[in-house]
Parts: sequence; C-alpha cells; structure tokens
Amino acid sequence: MAKDKNKCEKYELAITDYILGEEMDITREELLNHLATCDNCQKDLTNWRETYAAMRNKAYMEKPETKKKYQEMLERIKSSSCEKVPGKDVNINTKIGAPAGVIWRYLATNGWINVDELPKKTNLNKEIVHEAIGWLGKEGKILMTEEKQTTYVCLADHERKNAQMQE
Repeated sequence: MAKDKNKCEKYELAITDYILGEEMDITREELLNHLATCDNCQKDLTNWRETYAAMRNKAYMEKPETKKKYQEMLERIKSSSCEKVPGKDVNINTKIGAPAGVIWRYLATNGWINVDELPKKTNLNKEIVHEAIGWLGKEGKILMTEEKQTTYVCLADHERKNAQMQE
C-alpha cells in the first residue's frame, strides 16, 4: 500500500492543478495515462472535481445579482399556474385507482399473468390496464418479469398475504 502511495505522490498535486486549470509539473497525457490505471487517483480526481464545483457554485450563489435573479425565478415559478386544458376534469382515483383495484383482486386470485391477457380477463381496456399497472407498480404492490418480450405480473408477497387475510 505504501508503495502505491509513493507511486501516486507526484500525481496528487497534478490532479488539483488539472482541476484548477493551472500548469502541471507533468504532462496532461502522463496524468491521464496514470488515471486510466489508478483507482485511488481516479477517486481523488472525482473528489476534487466535486469539491471545486461546490466551491464555485457557493461563490456564484453568494453574488448579489445571482441571489436577486434566483429569487425572481422562484417568484415566477410560485406565481405561475398550469393553464387548464379544455375538457372534463378527471378523477385519478376513479380513472386509474379503481381499475388498479380490479387488477389487484384478479392477481390475488389468479397469480402470475401475461399483461397482454389482463384486458380480456378484467374487462378493462389496454390503456387503462397499463396505467393501473403503473399505479400498482409505483405503490410496490406488484412484481414484474419479462421473458422473450412478454411481460408478466403478480402481486408482491406482502400483498398476497394481505389478500389472504381479507378472505
């Protein structure tokens, strides 16, 4: 370990000079060749890059003109609102949540199923089935697997236990 450390000593200062864009005691090519083979120096380079970026960002954000523009931008975001698109408002719980419940109950009874078969088995259209699966997936209620470009779903273990308790 000490041998590796000694090998890297001449690169340590070169790394900081490189990040700061200053002249190095070694060539850029020599540094890059060393970085390509040395995990420790790669980590040092990453740490110095992150530190330098954070310092630059802090200095930038402390400038009065930057603070003012940042505050103006926040105010614009806070005061803006989405323009209503013409049409009927949709209740997401009704449109997606209820079909998700239908699929959940189907999976509780039947286990793994090809997603493409769910519309026929649940009497839901394909688009709603996919939206409901997204809902169930986001909530961690289902498992998904793919085999030869076919997607299968089933209830997650904890959900199957919940379903058994409800019976």
